[in-house]
Amino acid sequence: MTTSTKKIWGLFLVLLWVAVVQGCQCGVSLRTDPEIGPRQLKTDLPENALRFDQVQRLSQTKPFVLYNDGTQPLNVISFGIIDDPEGIYAILQSPSSQKPFTLAPGIQHAVSFSVRFRARRPGVSNARMRFFAPSADNTDEDGYFYVPMPAERGKFGPLFDCGDTLDFGEVPLGQSKELACKVKNAGTAPLLLNGFSYKRKEGNAPSDFAWLSPELPLRIPPDGSGVTIRIRYKPSDFPPGKDEGIYLLETNLPAENDEEKAQIAVKGITTVPQIALVPVYPPCTEALDCQLLDERLDCREDTFAKARRCDTAEGKNPLLKFPRTLPSKTERKTFLVRNTGNAPLRVTGMVWTSESSPDLGLALPFAPFVVAP
Repeated sequence: MTTSTKKIWGLFLVLLWVAVVQGCQCGVSLRTDPEIGPRQLKTDLPENALRFDQVQRLSQTKPFVLYNDGTQPLNVISFGIIDDPEGIYAILQSPSSQKPFTLAPGIQHAVSFSVRFRARRPGVSNARMRFFAPSADNTDEDGYFYVPMPAERGKFGPLFDCGDTLDFGEVPLGQSKELACKVKNAGTAPLLLNGFSYKRKEGNAPSDFAWLSPELPLRIPPDGSGVTIRIRYKPSDFPPGKDEGIYLLETNLPAENDEEKAQIAVKGITTVPQIALVPVYPPCTEALDCQLLDERLDCREDTFAKARRCDTAEGKNPLLKFPRTLPSKTERKTFLVRNTGNAPLRVTGMVWTSESSPDLGLALPFAPFVVAP
């Protein structure tokens, strides 16, 4: 290669290196190219945060606007709410539903949004609204712009001193028990109790619970005084043995369904002993095993003992069968006193209720006893 040829190749390589270095723009974001101009998403909110502070109602709705604080148009590809596992935030107004839209520069081209926050209980929530706008230069590395939506719902409406449930515990069948609960107004305006309804979850219908007082409607001022509710539980039947329900209060607070109404739950358990007399026979496997003893007997499943035994049909008196016994001989048969209820069974005596032979009697003198459930 001649000297002149080497000079030409050297000049060509220098020019190529300059072109590559100048054209690379390595490490420079194309979104901030000064020749294109800035494109920045911004809202009219302080610190770009939509705050729901100390919400004292069932829901609160707030608006905001989103605009392009740059000099060039930018596209918003999609948007939505994230970090909301309970689904208590909702977008009520937007320029489009999950569809791309373009923001021209300037607040005069802003688009409006409206978000509703609705929580069923006091507490703190921290959802965010997320916009996917990869052409904006103030997004994260994935192209997202966020509007935090911190919310704090304070206590409001009825506040029950007894908590959310009146638990009557165990009450004997036919007896009654009354409980009281004070209701205060946790809000800042008068609370009206206009009425109530009972919603049964488990137990007898009609309900074994009864609202005793106060008479409604009434007004509760927000001064901490409150009123006292009295409810009675009087179990009337067994089974089921368990009663549970909810009193829904009709108030001057907005509520779209029963879940959003002020409510207090009630529950109680009926206690009652139940007696069953169980004659004891040899184990059986089929009906013939029992009918050889007496045709009124059948081989039936004993759910308490988890075995099969000879017994009469359901609803019939139990039968303690004595086979043929020779004169002057003694035959002893056994029966069990079983408690099938859920309260202690006290047996204080035993009498014959029909004509009987003087040859029948108890093997041992009777003494009062208690059978546990």
